[in-house]
Amino acid sequence: MKKSTILISLLVLAIIFLSQRKMINNLSNKIFKTEEKTENDMKTIINCEPLPDLPIQGGVSAPFTGVYEDKLIVAGGSNFPDKPASEGGVKAFYNDVFVLDISDNATNKSWIKCEALPYEAAYGASVSTPKGLVCIGGQNKDGSLTNVTLIKYDVDSIIFTKLPQLPAGHFNGGASLIGSTIYATGGVSSNKTKGFIFTLDLDKLENGWTQITIPTDYERQQPVVVAQNGQLFVAGGYDEAEAKVFTNIIRYNPEKKQWDNVSEIDAGNNTIKTFVGAAGVPYKADQILFMGGVNYDLFSSALKRIKKTKEAQENGDTALADSLKLVGKEYMSQEIGWYKFETELISLNLKTNSWETLGEFPQLARAGAGVAIQKNKIYIICGELKPGSRTAEVNCITIK
Repeated sequence: MKKSTILISLLVLAIIFLSQRKMINNLSNKIFKTEEKTENDMKTIINCEPLPDLPIQGGVSAPFTGVYEDKLIVAGGSNFPDKPASEGGVKAFYNDVFVLDISDNATNKSWIKCEALPYEAAYGASVSTPKGLVCIGGQNKDGSLTNVTLIKYDVDSIIFTKLPQLPAGHFNGGASLIGSTIYATGGVSSNKTKGFIFTLDLDKLENGWTQITIPTDYERQQPVVVAQNGQLFVAGGYDEAEAKVFTNIIRYNPEKKQWDNVSEIDAGNNTIKTFVGAAGVPYKADQILFMGGVNYDLFSSALKRIKKTKEAQENGDTALADSLKLVGKEYMSQEIGWYKFETELISLNLKTNSWETLGEFPQLARAGAGVAIQKNKIYIICGELKPGSRTAEVNCITIK
């Protein structure tokens, strides 16, 4: 009787133990699955897909680019149509204007060639606004430009509106919109001013452009210029005369009318990185996304060589100048992969001041590409594959 009671008790305990273990296992499985689902939901999914090539033979670099009412607009640009730059080819500038319907229900997925821009231009600044695409400055075979043009596409036709001219020619810079005001900075000004910002209030065009000058020792050519959170960010760039390549991001506060340093560009792996010929777009409430551009080491070395060549010529050292020119020709003649143009899509979180690489895409390895953003889609138009060699490819990155 006693043995039977003990056996029954042990059997009951065993059943209870197994039941509890099963409950714990089931609970653990549920918790694991929930965490796994949450992690998957947090992952950023990025796709890159091709769109129709821009219908210019060989593509262009440094076009005006933007989005207006579900239309991707591309105007101008430059290339070397006859001979490569490495063989002494002459750069050509364009005034072609193309439009692509990027709406979800678009029936025509081809580029539409429109009426030409009133002038040829490349290396200007582009700003997408609620009023249209604003094309600012640039240069052509005659020099730097003060032209500012608003482009709209309405009922199958392009509309150009002349806006107030810049106070001076401006190219190789960038521009962005804060409220109703455009801020254009960086690059080269024909009045030789360094540290300038040109501003234009689109709601008060009668006031024209205002120039704000905060003296600095350097130019910043081909930087990334992006507005976010009511402030203007300028990343990277270079000063050709000083052979200096910038590896930081500075910020302009319109209320305080002053600059401050934000961050060094974080490439990871203890390497130095710059944004020259790169592009950037504001994303969500507190991020900036950067993409493309040149390799810091190779570009910095090339700038120093160019400076030494000029110095040798000025000093009458023909032998050194000729030797450096040969090195320069060799530099221009390498295969595309040798130049190591940047392939990463990088995020700077301004709230946490932290950097994150979101992915690598060979389609981003461009310098001087036209870039525009609409919602969660980034459009990359043409650009250089290597110095002097363009592509007509157009790609779209979708962030989910």
